[in-house]
Amino acid sequence: MKRVFFSLIFSFSLTGLVWAALPKTLYIVNGLAETLSKINLETDLVSNHISTLGVAPNQVVVKGNGAYVVNSLSSNIQIIDLETDTTFGFINLAPGRNPWNLAFLDTQIVFVTNFVTNTLYKIDVISKTILDEFFIGQSPEGLYIMNGKVYVCNTGFNPNDFSYGQGTVAVYDNQLDIIIAVINVGKNPQTIKRDYQGELNVVCTGDYGAVEGSVYVINPNTNTITDSILIGGTPNAVSMAWDGTAYLSAGGFSGNGIIYTYDSKTNSILRGKTDPILVDLGATEVSSDKSGFCYVACFSSSTVQKIDSAGNILKTFSVGDGPVSLSLYESRKIGDANLDGNVQLADIIYLVNYIFKSGSLPDPPAFGDTNCDGKLNLSDIIYLVNFIFKGGASPCEI
Repeated sequence: MKRVFFSLIFSFSLTGLVWAALPKTLYIVNGLAETLSKINLETDLVSNHISTLGVAPNQVVVKGNGAYVVNSLSSNIQIIDLETDTTFGFINLAPGRNPWNLAFLDTQIVFVTNFVTNTLYKIDVISKTILDEFFIGQSPEGLYIMNGKVYVCNTGFNPNDFSYGQGTVAVYDNQLDIIIAVINVGKNPQTIKRDYQGELNVVCTGDYGAVEGSVYVINPNTNTITDSILIGGTPNAVSMAWDGTAYLSAGGFSGNGIIYTYDSKTNSILRGKTDPILVDLGATEVSSDKSGFCYVACFSSSTVQKIDSAGNILKTFSVGDGPVSLSLYESRKIGDANLDGNVQLADIIYLVNYIFKSGSLPDPPAFGDTNCDGKLNLSDIIYLVNFIFKGGASPCEI
């Protein structure tokens, strides 16, 4: 069977995709300075204030060669060309919406949460038009898109008395244009991310008082809670490393900033409230790369720090005032197992040699994990064959 499969692979000669060659770069929204900074992670060169942003910028998302910034009080999405670091244009939203976060469905459609109006926007970023707006839940913030469904964190925040009601995750079906499920989670859910087991991890910050932080785990196939982790403190953002380590930024605005970690494979706490990773003041955002390093935005010290899973601070970068959001540009794409800058037949051969012939492991291994299951095996080869030769889904990103 293996011989037949290998013969099938080698019978193809289609050239793969060639990608742009910008350096590996971390982009940072400076919330107080209202500017964008970047760190060239190949040279450690910091370039501050490369673009002026709108009022109260809240999030940056890198997609292709563009950075999309949510300016909350300006009520727009600012599009920045990463090749020139200049603003390409704006998508103007209705006033008084307080847009919070955005997520891409594909290269054209994004969804944006509107904190004040309890709504979700559906937007075409190519034509720069709003396609739809609909009620999603009380005070929505973070969102994640998986299998054509939009999972939205509704914090339950009540602006009249500053209390938090029942936290929920609303599940919006893009094909049906309806909410198909509402999942009760912990107090004040702010962010949601997929792990390498295919589950969704919801970070519930708590009420900054009696109710402490927790993480709820959702099975997206059934839209049910499968586990919860009482992490403590006030975690607000999460990033996933390929080895299963989940990093949580948890504030810390006196003494030290705080990072918690847990094993997303077992849902067990690694570094919790009693022994956190200590960083610079005000850890507000985290972003992990495919090599397993985590970058931490430290709001109060205006720094970004690079840490490893052991909690070692490897580097500290000075950025603009009040960093609040991070997004990583990787020129190398998932599926480029042999590090030649392309995703093509040679990568299939490379994975075949590693899995079946004791060849070299992709470096780092995450670039060979085309289906994002945290493993390197035959399923990744099949996935890549389907992508390159059969028009299948592109290698996944987390």
